[in-house]
Amino acid sequence: MIPGLDNQHDQHNLGIQFLAWAVLAGILLYHGIYRGKIDVLYRWLRLRPSYPASIAAPPSRYVAPQKKPETVSPPGKEYASIFPPSRRQTLNGYESLSDKELSGNLIGFEEDFRHCEPSKYVASGFSVAEIKQLGDFPDYSKLSGIPPPEAYRQFDIDKALPRPYRPFRWSYHQTMSLIKMEPDWWLELENTYRPRIAQRKQLYEQYGESVLQYLPGSELACKELMEMCMQFLCTRYPHYFSLADDKKTFENKILGSTEDITSKHPLLVLLDHVPEDFAIMLRNPETGYYQFRAGVICSAIGWNLGAKINQQLHEIHAPVPHYKEKMQFSMDRFFAKMPTDKAIQRGSWGLEVDQPLYVPPGDPHDLDRGCQSAELTAARCHLRVDWQTLRRLPLSASVVFNFKAVFTPIEEFRDEPYIPSLILKVLNEGNEALIKYKNTWHVEHVVKPLLEQYKREQIESGIVPENWDVHTLDENWAAPNLPRVRRNAAEALRAKEFEPRLQKELSRLDPSVPFNPEVRYLHHTWAQTFFSRPEFFFQPSTVPELQKIVTLGRRLGKRICVTGFGHSPSDLSLTSQWLVNLDKLSRVLEWDVGGKPGLVRFEAGRSLGNLNESLAEKGYTLPNLGSINVQSVAGAISTGTHGSSLKHGLLSNSITALKILLSNSKVVDCSAEKNASLFRAALLSLGSLGIIVELTFQAVPDFNIKWSQSLWTLDHILDTWDTDLWTQQEYTRVWWLPYLSRAVIWRGGHTSEPLREPKRSFYGGIVGFSLYHNLLYLAQYIPSALPWIEWLIFGMQYGFTPGAHSLSAVQPARQGLLMDCLYSQFVNEWALPLSRGPEAIRRLSAWIHGDEATARIPLPSSGVWVHCPIEVRVSDNSTSNLNNPSGVRPYLAPTVDTEPTLYLNATLYRPYGRDPPCRARYFEAFEWLMRDMGGRPHWAKNFVSVARPEFEAMYGTDMAEFVRVRDEADPQGLFVGEWHHRNLPISDAVGFEAEEGVRRLGTGGDGLLWTGRSCGNRVIKIETADGGQDQDDDEDGKQKLPSPPLTSTSEESFDYMAKGEASVMVKEDGSGGGYYERQSGYFELTLLCIALDVRI
Repeated sequence: MIPGLDNQHDQHNLGIQFLAWAVLAGILLYHGIYRGKIDVLYRWLRLRPSYPASIAAPPSRYVAPQKKPETVSPPGKEYASIFPPSRRQTLNGYESLSDKELSGNLIGFEEDFRHCEPSKYVASGFSVAEIKQLGDFPDYSKLSGIPPPEAYRQFDIDKALPRPYRPFRWSYHQTMSLIKMEPDWWLELENTYRPRIAQRKQLYEQYGESVLQYLPGSELACKELMEMCMQFLCTRYPHYFSLADDKKTFENKILGSTEDITSKHPLLVLLDHVPEDFAIMLRNPETGYYQFRAGVICSAIGWNLGAKINQQLHEIHAPVPHYKEKMQFSMDRFFAKMPTDKAIQRGSWGLEVDQPLYVPPGDPHDLDRGCQSAELTAARCHLRVDWQTLRRLPLSASVVFNFKAVFTPIEEFRDEPYIPSLILKVLNEGNEALIKYKNTWHVEHVVKPLLEQYKREQIESGIVPENWDVHTLDENWAAPNLPRVRRNAAEALRAKEFEPRLQKELSRLDPSVPFNPEVRYLHHTWAQTFFSRPEFFFQPSTVPELQKIVTLGRRLGKRICVTGFGHSPSDLSLTSQWLVNLDKLSRVLEWDVGGKPGLVRFEAGRSLGNLNESLAEKGYTLPNLGSINVQSVAGAISTGTHGSSLKHGLLSNSITALKILLSNSKVVDCSAEKNASLFRAALLSLGSLGIIVELTFQAVPDFNIKWSQSLWTLDHILDTWDTDLWTQQEYTRVWWLPYLSRAVIWRGGHTSEPLREPKRSFYGGIVGFSLYHNLLYLAQYIPSALPWIEWLIFGMQYGFTPGAHSLSAVQPARQGLLMDCLYSQFVNEWALPLSRGPEAIRRLSAWIHGDEATARIPLPSSGVWVHCPIEVRVSDNSTSNLNNPSGVRPYLAPTVDTEPTLYLNATLYRPYGRDPPCRARYFEAFEWLMRDMGGRPHWAKNFVSVARPEFEAMYGTDMAEFVRVRDEADPQGLFVGEWHHRNLPISDAVGFEAEEGVRRLGTGGDGLLWTGRSCGNRVIKIETADGGQDQDDDEDGKQKLPSPPLTSTSEESFDYMAKGEASVMVKEDGSGGGYYERQSGYFELTLLCIALDVRI
């Protein structure tokens, strides 16, 4: 019997629970490995599936993969005297060699460089002796001329998703479609890393030399490639990979492995650690042509490495239509002359059933590609993109292909503008031989009608113009918000494509200040609970760029919404108009401001994690953190982010000053002494005041934290609530397990002990992570299994009896205070008086267990099953807490004024993006109890039944004062959206956008696509210095110069809209960036602008 299961849960049929475990294996197989690959049964049984007579047979154009290619005549020796450009000159003391010197003393095609004459040369121009002198792991970025990747310390392997490649082209011509390689993304990792590595190793065990093989003479190239890959991984992901000083011991923290990489062949090292395929082409010194001499290829469809090894380029590509006539000559020439520092990338695509990775000739899945199954569903159809990189290695001069397969469900194209139309154009009108080669026929009977439907929907909704002339899109990415090096946004939308009114307004502003909107941007919350498609997406890197966006938005009547990481699971940051992200506005501007140690000034787009890294270099850190550190600092304070400590309040307590860009395009300084009301409102603004562009933060000396966590009974939690539960250590979190009547206590405090990483745990590993995820998915259909799931998962992690297991570590505070949010989730968190915590927990526990008399919640609990844990945290933002450098409390802080605050967080996970069935009634009951306890909801979370009148009552005069300040700062509602109107008492007469509709996105999950509609353009009037009104145009239709800003001449704070300390950013060269200020009653700025012909 599971402790804590009583009443309704004890009475449930245990047969249902047994069935839940029986189904688990199938769920794990379905989601963790194959995601619906029914054909795996045939593969196991080595059977060819039979089809009913109603299933269509393959058309005559179908070419069986095992069909032998036409005989291609071998090339001659045209390139025997042509060598690739050498990189010898990059090393001091290395003289260049002539081609004649090289050709007379080259290493043999099958010679091992380790055992040949040191005086011999390889095609790169380096001698064997020189290569040996360079030793292991030389600086390959210097040798190759390709810069090393930037360290990506924020990268989280468990949350990383594949980049959505869309390499579709029209008009469809047979070319390589090459683009320059992005150095940061040579080798990409995703959350499939662990299972993909395991799958590749299993394939090698099963197929041997059909997937991994190396021929004599490839030794140098294999070693060089392995070293370059390991060097890249250690530089790009230093928190996951490291190489010891002995240049032998390689540590992979993702897999939890450490090995001597010199003890096995280099390709086996790659197989163990890099989830990409590699094909190494070596130059044959007799002919100058390149042959496939070594590689590891685990993602081939209809062929394998064993069938292609030792072939030349023209032999490898013999099945490709028109390769000999159109591409062979240019490809051979390209390989012969390709420089080392010009790596390129390209993508090829096809349509597949499920997600086949390796399908050798004769495989059941390969044979199935010859028919159209009547049982095929849209959910099983995927786009497969093989994203390929081609680069020359600097020492061996070999050319390496590396590539990986990325799959996207076809159903996701429903909300990707233009993509359905573009794919249909290629499938219907593309070159018949090339389409036949792609072999998409076996899914076209399902995919084409689906794409036709999506095309009609996009045209009817106005997303795609009805008369759109299908052509290649400027971006190859469906959602450019995923981590990557971004292309210039001007390529996505050129100025000539702007609507006439926008072009007119742009012509009146300084052309040297960039205006680079991006289109086709899919914005979503981190949990993918909500999605939206803004008209324009911006990532400005300077304040003048941001001012230009605000000016144009105001004049055109466009709502401007600012988003950071998108961790809030609500619809707060959704818009169909203009979306702004400040990730590129993230510089640290000043250390020890005013001579005060630890006081740092920085641009507001900087994330908490990046700020902490910069602080650590100076010996400082943030005094407190929430659960994650990927949010921008501005976003974190704007929603009331907090940690869990009675010695700390909101994160905004450490902000001593800020600068905010208002709707009149002016930047205003705020602090407790200057524009105090605006400062107090901006410390928790919900994005409705303006755009915070700069912050001043009081950091503390860096420190390490010793933490531990273990399982306790709920009675222990409640018995020690008022004694030492929250005060034993500076930081304390509790995770309550409601069905077990137990809780996990996490405590941490300052320490001088040496650093010690936590031991790898069940919960933190891929097995525990995947098991819990799939069990939660199972509970979507059998909710009554949730108590048993709680018992199993948290028993495996913390032991099945309290005190049986404890996990501890010593880490820097910037790491130790963080936690893993695991899966997509709904979070409903409320703040209430700490003293009322025991009553709230007892009543909620009673309701969950069916004791409605004790719960006193007027909603039935029968049939409601909840997820665990319920998070319990504390903070002290009361007036008695002295740990507040600014001394200012935000108007809209949900915390308690008179005592410490308790935060109760009812979390519901969304396994594989699916909403839990119990959410509506559970959250309704939870919120009813929180109200009864005197609570207020966390602004950024998923509260469901609180509206404007209730918030007015909760906040009283503070809400009224906030709205007054907001209306003065943004009188037209430039920054107001549907969420603000729904929850704040803002006049319905302001704002440029209202909600039009919300519907399922249709990507296989339950995420909602939010769509807004314009409220109509307004004529914006700007108040001038003399109290008059300055419209955008005068009677002649010509623009007037805006009234110059007024600057305070004393310490007194003036009305920031008309007389505040605001500055228009203008440089002497008219490009923006410097400050010129005008004092009241003078016109220096106006005269200066006229003299310089500056457009503001």
